[in-house]
Formats: sequence, structure tokens, C-alpha cells
Amino acid sequence: MKNQQIDSKYLLSLKNKAFASEIFEYLEGRILNPKDLEILTNHLVANEILGNISRANRVKKPYQYAFIKEYHKDDDAIINGHRRYYKDLRFRYDGKSYLITNDWYLPTNKHIRDNKTPFIEWVKSL
Repeated sequence: MKNQQIDSKYLLSLKNKAFASEIFEYLEGRILNPKDLEILTNHLVANEILGNISRANRVKKPYQYAFIKEYHKDDDAIINGHRRYYKDLRFRYDGKSYLITNDWYLPTNKHIRDNKTPFIEWVKSL
């Protein structure tokens, strides 16, 4: 997907790991500015910026973890005893390797969180 257009319907049909792999492969081919990297590495900034993209998103803070976290060791994928990042899926940018979060949601009967749709819309805007 590196040099293709983003197909939202296709991305939303994927399981979480495939979704993360596809969309971050696309991002690897883009030039990101410092604010873009801040959105990717800081969930508080992501909530502030991306939380306003989807008016249908009824959850005020849909992002609980940064989308990417700089990789140093495999234990970096675990937060408070739970695996929150894929240890075998990496985003490479500007000579650094980052773990990618596994915390992706679409609305279901169990929850109303939707953090995939606003993320896709943000990526499309880059």
C-alpha cells in the first residue's frame, strides 16, 4: 500500500494487525513533520487532534496508548503487564524503529470506541 491511495473500506475490513501493518506501511512512504510524529508518539496529543475528526465518535479520548513507541527491547511492547504493542511489527522512520500499538477499535455491541476511522481520516489528510 506504500504508493497507493488509501481505501478506507478495505482497511476497516482488516483484522487489527493487518490494519496496522497496511496503514503504517503507507506512512513509511510519507514525509512527516514534527507535529505528525508527535501525534503518532503521544496519545494525549492524538486525543486532542484526532478526537475532533470524527463527530460520530462519541468517546472523548479514543486513544489510550501512543500509536508508535520507539523500540529498544521486546519488553517495550508491554505496559502494566499487558501487551499493548506488536513486538514483531515495526514502523521505520528517520533511522528509528518503532513498535506499533495493537489497541484498535471499531464500534461493536461491546463498546462504542472507534479509533480506526479518525486515524484513517488523519492519514488521508497527510
